[in-house]
Amino acid sequence: MITKLLSIGWGWIGAERRWLVLLAIAGLGAWLYAHMAIAQAQRDALRAFADRTCAAAGAPYVAGAAKCEQRIQSLAAFERDTNTETARILAEAIAERDGKTSADSLAARHAAEQARDAALNMEKADAKVGPDDQVNAAWFDALNHAGGLRPPKR
Repeated sequence: MITKLLSIGWGWIGAERRWLVLLAIAGLGAWLYAHMAIAQAQRDALRAFADRTCAAAGAPYVAGAAKCEQRIQSLAAFERDTNTETARILAEAIAERDGKTSADSLAARHAAEQARDAALNMEKADAKVGPDDQVNAAWFDALNHAGGLRPPKR
C-alpha cells in the first residue's frame, strides 16, 4: 500500500514538475528579495550612523576617505589624555589636602597640649597663692600663659 502511494506521488510530481520548479524558483526569488531589502536597510542605517558620527566629530563622512576616522581617533585620544591628566591633578590635590590635614591635626594636637600645660601651670600657681590672696609675678606669668600670651622677655 505504501509503495502504491509513493508510486502515485512520484507520478504526480513527475507530471507537475514544471510547476513545482517554478514555485521553488519563485520562493527563492522572494527569499532573496527579502534579504536584499534587509541588507539595504542595514546599509542605509549604517550610512546614517556614519554621517551623524562624523558630523558630531567635526569631519564630513566620505566613503573611502580616512579624514573622519582620523578625527574620531584624535578626539578619543584627547579624551583619554584629558581623563589621565585630570586623574593625575586630582591625585595631587588629594595628596596636598591630606598633607595639610595632617599638618593641621599635628598643630591642633600641639595647641591642645600647650593649653593643657598652661591650665596645669595656672592650677599650680593658684595653689601657691597664700592665705592673704596676694599674687606674685609667677602667678601673672601663669595667667598670661593660660590666656595664650607670650612670657615677657627679660
